[in-house]
Amino acid sequence: MSETKPDLIKTLQSGIVRRGTDCEKWDTCEEGVMAMWVADMDFPIADGIQAAIEQRVAHHAWGYPMHRPEDDDSLIAYYLRNHGLSLSHEEIFHTRGVVDSLQLAVHALTAPGEKVVIQTPVYGPFFRVIRATGRQIVENPLIETESGRWEMDLQDLDKQLCGAKLLLLCSPHNPTGRLWEKETLQKVVDLCKKHEVYLVADEIHCDFALDGKKHVPILSLSGTETGVAQCVSATKSFNIAGLAQSAVLCRDREMKAKMVEKMGELGLNEGNVMALIATKAAYATGDCWLQAVKSIIRTNRDLAIPKLREAGIKVYPNEGIYLMFLDFRAFGLSSDEMCDFLIKNAKVRLNSGSDYGPRAEGFMRLNLAAPTDWVLKGISRICNAVKMLERKA
Repeated sequence: MSETKPDLIKTLQSGIVRRGTDCEKWDTCEEGVMAMWVADMDFPIADGIQAAIEQRVAHHAWGYPMHRPEDDDSLIAYYLRNHGLSLSHEEIFHTRGVVDSLQLAVHALTAPGEKVVIQTPVYGPFFRVIRATGRQIVENPLIETESGRWEMDLQDLDKQLCGAKLLLLCSPHNPTGRLWEKETLQKVVDLCKKHEVYLVADEIHCDFALDGKKHVPILSLSGTETGVAQCVSATKSFNIAGLAQSAVLCRDREMKAKMVEKMGELGLNEGNVMALIATKAAYATGDCWLQAVKSIIRTNRDLAIPKLREAGIKVYPNEGIYLMFLDFRAFGLSSDEMCDFLIKNAKVRLNSGSDYGPRAEGFMRLNLAAPTDWVLKGISRICNAVKMLERKA
């Protein structure tokens, strides 16, 4: 990438118009409604990714792709360079998406009727991949603190893991925005070892740690040589979610073999030629682009927080994702009612807290990955709209 970070920021701040492109985020919203919900970005992708795809498209044949071990060289180099995680080719296999990976883990590592633990509120598909496979959901609720952060209840986790087979971990956590500390994650690993429970971590947001903090890959911790897998993807980091590609990192050969075998049984192992090309290019060329995007997201967050708080909305500042969790309970509406109210009166669509389970009732999730003037316009609309509502004591 030849552009400097300031040049990139200027380019990205122009945004990209997505309405009218069969875009789920925008084209499911009525004209005039700002889309601040689905977790993808309103920025043009990195030049290196665009160039790699255009070069491949020019070949005029898009048959079944072949994935070679050396195709993972850029992924391996990226995780070592940016996360200090050393990987080998043998520790990597690919799926069509992180949600597919979670579903695959549930199928491969548990049996119908067995218990799978999740930490709620949490990204909606965590519920779905357990229910859809006939397993039991066991909740380890996060603790909402007065300091404006969410914490793990490790004492309760110890209890809930008893008799369970699998823990699905969201790290960084969606929707609360928490970036889990190394000490906390190590305790989670140790508890899973104690109870002989598999641990599979969704780390799709791993590249958005803010304020000089670092994401801690689960495989960087002690005791993760067996029973642990880490799900990653370039799709969230580099705004290529429509290409559907992810990787599972796993050092446990037996665990990996179970998942790969089940992947074949379920027919989830077909590749996407454009996704493979884009993923390689993203990891090889996208660092500068991503740093510029993170700079904008941090700016957007820091400008939005005081405005939202002034309007009476409780804010949980995002530490490791580009989505901000907002508490609207003071206004006395359910999440779905608030979602409808904001669409009608603010012309802004957010994610309803109902997407993240009953423990997120009264909350909303706001996407900050857009040009700053767009975000501030949406925030202004939200703040003006809630002035119409009577706050509860």
